[in-house]
Amino acid sequence: MLCGFKKSISEATLYTKYKGDTELIIVSIYVDDIIYTGNCQELMDVFKAEMMYKYEMIDLGLLHHFLGMGVI
Repeated sequence: MLCGFKKSISEATLYTKYKGDTELIIVSIYVDDIIYTGNCQELMDVFKAEMMYKYEMIDLGLLHHFLGMGVI
């Protein structure tokens, strides 16, 4: 477990973190891209702030394409 995240046993790039029983954030890391989603805005805001503080990175906004696929 890293920073409260649990690594998926079936997908090497997928991590999850729960707050309580129902709130969660899902993070996928692929090379130099990080995609995250969840049902708790607070978890997502904290994750983004921590990542931007610790690493030199930019927020590209909402996801539109990933690995050559369009995302709706």
